[in-house]
Order: sequence, then structure tokens, then C-alpha cells
Amino acid sequence: MPLNLNDIRRIATEVVDATDSSLRVVGAATEGGSNYTEIMLLVENCHAEPCRLSIGVKRDMSEAAFREAVGEQVRQHIRKLKSAAR
Repeated sequence: MPLNLNDIRRIATEVVDATDSSLRVVGAATEGGSNYTEIMLLVENCHAEPCRLSIGVKRDMSEAAFREAVGEQVRQHIRKLKSAAR
């Protein structure tokens, strides 16, 4: 059974807070019965685009696997942002 939106927001917020203090979860959405969810993030004190990020994760997995998937997506975005800033 896929994780519900409340669990998705809670898990994503916990993962993001533990990964990068400049990011905040501002929303999560799914479409219909899809097992895919998008999590929207805001880069706080952002002075250059992109200040908003979106990560996509399947939600039909255990909480531990979802937590790891969200963490990996966030780390990938952080690496991209840092390499673009150079």
C-alpha cells in the first residue's frame, strides 16, 4: 500500500531537515491513484534561481526505503546546486 500524503510530508520534512538546513518542504502532491509523488522544496534565503526545487519519488515502498529515496534525491539536488554555483 502506498504511503499517504501525511506520511510523505512528515518523512520528507524529517529527511530534508537532517540533510540541509537551508531547504524546507513546502508541499507534496500525487495524481489520482498514482504511486508517484512530487515533493516541493524551497531554498531559504535564496538570492539566485533556482529557489524552488521539486523531487519525484515513488511512494509504494516501505517508510525506510522512501526515506532513503528522498535523501538521495535531495543530495543529488544539493550537488547540482553547488556545482552550478562554481
